[in-house]
Amino acid sequence: MKYSKLYFVFLLVIMSGLKVYGYKNYDIKVKNEEGVTIYYNYINDNKELSVTFCGDYDSYYGWKVDKVYEGYVKIPDEVEVSSQKLKVTSIGRWAFRNCINISLSLPDNLKKIQSLAFENATIDALYITNFKVWCNTDCEDVNPFLKAEKVFVNGTEFVLGSNITIPDGLNHIGSRAFANSRILSVKIPNSVSQIGERAFGDCERLMEVNLGDSIARINNSAFRNCTALESIVLPETIEYIGSESFYGCNNLKSINLPTSINDIGDGAFYNCYNLSCPIEIPDSIYIIKENTFAHCEKIPSIKFGNSLEKIDKRSFHSCKKLSIIELPTSLKEIGERAFACCHELSKIELPTSLKEIGEGAFVECINISSIDIPRNVSTIESSAFYGCSKLSSIKLCGSVKKIGSYAFKELNYEKIFISCSEDPYDADDEAFDTSGHNTKLLVPLGTKKIYEVTKGWKKFSIIEESELASGLNDIKTVNEVESYYKLNGAVTKSDTKRGIVIERYNNGRTRKIIKR
Repeated sequence: MKYSKLYFVFLLVIMSGLKVYGYKNYDIKVKNEEGVTIYYNYINDNKELSVTFCGDYDSYYGWKVDKVYEGYVKIPDEVEVSSQKLKVTSIGRWAFRNCINISLSLPDNLKKIQSLAFENATIDALYITNFKVWCNTDCEDVNPFLKAEKVFVNGTEFVLGSNITIPDGLNHIGSRAFANSRILSVKIPNSVSQIGERAFGDCERLMEVNLGDSIARINNSAFRNCTALESIVLPETIEYIGSESFYGCNNLKSINLPTSINDIGDGAFYNCYNLSCPIEIPDSIYIIKENTFAHCEKIPSIKFGNSLEKIDKRSFHSCKKLSIIELPTSLKEIGERAFACCHELSKIELPTSLKEIGEGAFVECINISSIDIPRNVSTIESSAFYGCSKLSSIKLCGSVKKIGSYAFKELNYEKIFISCSEDPYDADDEAFDTSGHNTKLLVPLGTKKIYEVTKGWKKFSIIEESELASGLNDIKTVNEVESYYKLNGAVTKSDTKRGIVIERYNNGRTRKIIKR
């Protein structure tokens, strides 16, 4: 019995090895009209076909190509399989790997060319019946139309000109359709609603783009590194601008953001350092993502939409000429280094909705002279205002529960900190720059001893009690009275002429007022 079990296990190992070694990469093989065998895989629920290579899998060496396509290969538009005609819509991974000096006639139904489909291949000629096939095909890496020595459209040799017009009737322009080409201008018809990833990426001579009136999506890196492009008008139909869509378009001077946009991807305008128009963010945007406008050095002003909740890290990093920012009342978070190195920024009004100021959010904003931290901010991360060398007045409200290291370091030595908290939370020992002899901390009446024994705050050499810190009269973001009460607890009116009333603020604090 023991030996029979071992024998059974041995057979399983042998059988599993056979399954791995010799496993074919194709599902079917069919000869075309010229008698050339073409290998296919079923895709899209077995409703379509993708061209592949002839090979098998070795558990040690991996996939190997038994033979490569040679000479002229015509890929049919469709293939009959079991009395059913299936369209050929894709050229798969490694399909023409290592094929030298081949010529291909591509199917009209072609939609996609996968990565490495033409790895180490040389293409003498490509044949298509219509330019639409070129424009409509998504390429995951190298575009064979741009790699081929010659392209023939409907039997006539076609040379991609400097100025191109996309054929009407197409719904989208394929990924990498014209990437790295030498085109100067492109006109897109109204039928096109989508531009594929990197469709015009690295077109360094592209100076003019007419997007038409129907574009809804500009996908990732669509115009990345189009360094000659100076302006572009987005239609009112645009909904999505993908990540790095205009990354590195360093001559782009103006851009409009229609109200139809609901999503702008990471780094969409990163390093557009000549962008010099005011920016208005639509109300439909909830988050400004990472690096969206980073290194756009000449943007003068930004007005944010009323739905914005978060400005992500480095969104406006190194926008050196940015001097005017209008933040909405919906904003909850300013992310890491969001406005770092915005050298011209001299004034910033933080909304009462704000809850968190991220690490280095305003680092080296060297012209900010004062800052009021509103009542709902609970976290000020490390280095938030580090290097704001003109910052001479900081007002902190009682809700702050965390102040990170170097949050207020390398500032103006003549500064005054005003803390409005009667019971402050601990701050990091290195949170404040107390190196200047005149650095002064003003605290609410009756709380000096508390600050003198509280971590971070006790480092101030000058701590004084002040009505400024007690009454909150000088901080408009927190001085919002919710209701008024008499001493017996009865609700009263704000216009009481005489007597003692209790003011209750929106942040939960109360204050006794004597009216004479």
